[in-house]
Amino acid sequence: MENESYYQGEGKDLVDSKVRLEKQEFESGYSSFVVKVDPQFTQECYEYDKAWDQDFRKNVGPNYPYTMSPKTSQMIASTSTELKKEMSRSGFQIDPWKVGVDDEPYVMGVLRRVMVTDTIEPILTYTDSIANHLKELKEKEPTKVLNIRSFFCGAAVADKSLITRLYESGTTANLIATDIAADSIAIAALNFSVWNELLPESDRYEIHIVKGSVPRELYGRDKTIVLQVEDALRASEEEKNLDLGYDALVLDNGLQYVSSQFTKDLLNNVSSSVGKNGLYIGALGLDSHIKVEIPKFYHITQIIDSKFRDLRQEYSKKSKYEAPYGYSHTYKFNVDKNTGMILINGVVSDGAARMYTWLGKLLSENRSRFKEVMDAIKSATDLSRANRVVETTPFDYHNVIVDTLQSNGRNVEVIERPLEFEKYGWTQVEKDMYTNGKETVDGGTMMRICKEQDPLVLRTSKILVKD
Repeated sequence: MENESYYQGEGKDLVDSKVRLEKQEFESGYSSFVVKVDPQFTQECYEYDKAWDQDFRKNVGPNYPYTMSPKTSQMIASTSTELKKEMSRSGFQIDPWKVGVDDEPYVMGVLRRVMVTDTIEPILTYTDSIANHLKELKEKEPTKVLNIRSFFCGAAVADKSLITRLYESGTTANLIATDIAADSIAIAALNFSVWNELLPESDRYEIHIVKGSVPRELYGRDKTIVLQVEDALRASEEEKNLDLGYDALVLDNGLQYVSSQFTKDLLNNVSSSVGKNGLYIGALGLDSHIKVEIPKFYHITQIIDSKFRDLRQEYSKKSKYEAPYGYSHTYKFNVDKNTGMILINGVVSDGAARMYTWLGKLLSENRSRFKEVMDAIKSATDLSRANRVVETTPFDYHNVIVDTLQSNGRNVEVIERPLEFEKYGWTQVEKDMYTNGKETVDGGTMMRICKEQDPLVLRTSKILVKD
């Protein structure tokens, strides 16, 4: 049984609030807050998104699981202020994570990733793989509730991509998503809500926010999203003692900011919660010592060029490298030999070609949207500024994940690695030692040498833990 009470401001706020929290108490002794948004808010977002969606899908991403207009991201930002006040009154500590003193909250740049091809499409490659795996499980066992675990969820861009992709095929799930920042969880709740509230009532998810422990009754409940404010390690430590069976694990844009020991401890805990059909793990991380800072002049030259040439054809000829997730590209960059920092100042990829071609059309047809897209590109690519707090590279944490699972006796199939070092002429000769025939170096040195050939910004892992 669950008992409800309402948390809102007093007086005028009660009438004008666009979002409120309903507290639910559970027999297990834990509580949650169900997010309720004003239908007018979601309708306004829908109106903004409708025109954007048509234009974006026509010119850039026809098969995206969801899109979001810059205006809706602004609406979410302003409404999140209300939600964070409610959360603060309910005992949550609101402390937005910023990389620099003058930066906007990092989570807002994360939210806007869906507007820019080269920042969202790496996410879609691994969330789509997870979705396909989960749909196969559901087809084999139609009554099964799919259970998804997510850590470092941020604005829940990856989680929403997965849930909305599943919804396309009529598949639903239970999602438990954790982030240590209440500010991020507030944005994640609204990110999900602007989609969820427009679904037929019978299809809607319940969206819960929890501080600390997740009520036991919410685990394994279909069409339920739990957004947990908690440290990932503490959350996983608590769950390892519960009888849980997760089918998928999402680790989006987080492991690079924690130590290898943290990752090892986290995966030790998660290893206790593998479902009977195994666990599909998808991870994405920003690589270290890479910053993206593309000058306006470069953008302008490419936009003008798109008016006279087929950029997709031109870029296809110029793309020298292909990421493990199928991203063909060439970066223009400089390497600071003193610091090892790589500065990317130009991107050649199919996604960039689509964006520049669209911008070329907007420059002639819709100047206001042109500015919106340019601002979104800057916000999304500015995420690379967080490289200054990266502790572990995707290559290193991938190896930690695999080693930890295997040390727990798990049967692990590596589907995709962050770096296919063989393509760069390297061979592994022993644990963390590699040779190219001329020299033998450790994994960190090998990774740095490869990165100075192709500084891939976002790297992904796909791992299947078999039952």
